[in-house]
Amino acid sequence: MELENLIRLLKREFSLSSEQITWGLKQTEAMPSYLPVIFWRYGLITTSELDRLLDYWS
Repeated sequence: MELENLIRLLKREFSLSSEQITWGLKQTEAMPSYLPVIFWRYGLITTSELDRLLDYWS
């Protein structure tokens, strides 16, 4: 998934702000595949949203 599409999805489907997305991307610079887990770990998305995001991710 392209970064631009991912950002649109995170904003539209998961109601994450630009600041939250930027923070998440900085946290996962070395390992971008951890992005969904970082959002979940810090309470920005629920477990069910994590499952949905992982489905989009693959």
